[in-house]
Amino acid sequence: MKTEQVLAYKAKQRFCYIELKKWMLYLCAKRSIEEVEKAMAGAMSVMLEIKSLEEKIYQATMPEYDDPLI
Repeated sequence: MKTEQVLAYKAKQRFCYIELKKWMLYLCAKRSIEEVEKAMAGAMSVMLEIKSLEEKIYQATMPEYDDPLI
């Protein structure tokens, strides 16, 4: 993968961390059960996207000798 793609993944990852922080701050205020459920679903979605991006970045930058199939 090209360096530009890795940088794009990292930028998107940073954006996701910012969105996750917004959900966390949102949950700090008193909320109804429905609002909390919606916020938790949103936060979990962002966390899954972050995990996916971390895996893509790792795969893109994995050294040749770190290949698990060797």
